[in-house]
Amino acid sequence: MMKTDEFMGYRVKQVHSQQFNSNVMMLAFAQPARKHATSARALLSYLMAVSSTTYPNQQVVSKELMELYGASYSVKVLAYGDMNLILFSVTFVKEECLKNLGLAGQKVLTRVFEFLRSMAFGLDFKALEENPALLSIEKQNLIQAILSRQDDKVAQALDESRVRLFEDEALQESILGDVSEIEAVGIPELEEAYTEMLNSDERLLFTHGAIQEDEVRAALRSWPMKDSSELPPRFAKVPRLKAKNSEKIKVAGFQQAVTIMNYQLPVKKDDIAATLVLNALFGAGPSSLLFTEVREKESLAYNISSRLQVDLNLITVLAECQPEQAERIKALVEEQLAKIQEKSVGLERFSQAKQAVLSDRIRLEDHAQGQVVEGLLKMLAEESISSSDLLKAVEEISLDAVSTLAKKMIEKASLVLAGQRDEQKEEEEGR
Repeated sequence: MMKTDEFMGYRVKQVHSQQFNSNVMMLAFAQPARKHATSARALLSYLMAVSSTTYPNQQVVSKELMELYGASYSVKVLAYGDMNLILFSVTFVKEECLKNLGLAGQKVLTRVFEFLRSMAFGLDFKALEENPALLSIEKQNLIQAILSRQDDKVAQALDESRVRLFEDEALQESILGDVSEIEAVGIPELEEAYTEMLNSDERLLFTHGAIQEDEVRAALRSWPMKDSSELPPRFAKVPRLKAKNSEKIKVAGFQQAVTIMNYQLPVKKDDIAATLVLNALFGAGPSSLLFTEVREKESLAYNISSRLQVDLNLITVLAECQPEQAERIKALVEEQLAKIQEKSVGLERFSQAKQAVLSDRIRLEDHAQGQVVEGLLKMLAEESISSSDLLKAVEEISLDAVSTLAKKMIEKASLVLAGQRDEQKEEEEGR
């Protein structure tokens, strides 16, 4: 059963379930993306994962989680539409499970609410001033995460593609921030970003498990309120994309190529089922056209797939291949899309695509964390579809509907990130 509410400046959604032995609670702070704001927010997420006034270091945090019967806790940043989020997540045992083990009266839920309140609202800037090593360590951890993406050619290609895709410069930035900006961030900048997060961001709370509405309300009454709690809720918007463009980038020391093709596809609530099936038929999975026709039959790509991002109205095709095969792969991708548009796919393949979507949705029902993330992000969408309605819509979707939707796909930014092997070949051909 789903319960949605707005209380004390929070948008609250609850799923009451006895399916698992653990509860999951996620708290998000969301704001529209702004240029040069991501670095400080990403660093805040690293700091709030390891310390607060009540729990001054990682060791004390870990000790509290162990005393909460092995609870897990994390903080991360992510993007949804034109919004950037700082997301806190806690997974912890249900008290009824402890009761069955003879451990009644442990008040785990109360302690979890107190822990989350401290970690989200109790960042200790005085301690950071007195112990600059803590700030330095988390800066280095964040910078290392960014640098590791630069060592990953697929991640690097996606980052480069984002710059060529979005009109808004804020959305061109990595959600993890920029190395030089992170190095320059000091405590005053962190305090400013933290104050803004607490006073201006949208606050969303999602719970899954055996947590009652009155328990949530009681906890939130003791949590700090934001200054702008009376403002109407903000929802994520679909970002504007640049005009169609195509580019090749050469990277030293990289012998392969990564090919990315972005397709804009306006998705309304009633189109979500057809869009999921379209993506499954196109490139999401081993029975898809891209996998069977490009990778298996033609053997042109080491890996190829398509990814649907409903919040961006985007389907992104990504292929890893030899540099000289990049243009051929792009042509084959267009051929596979044309097959869907013209309904030149067998009914058996279409049925496989529908079944793949249904199977993914059923697997999600066995994954509490995935359900909570999806549910929380839906709170930022002005319109969404319930899981049960989505399953029914997928079962009923026709090839005609998928074909009609495929005809609306518009190619936007395409990019080939290729290595020196490609450059050497061009030099030889020019002789």
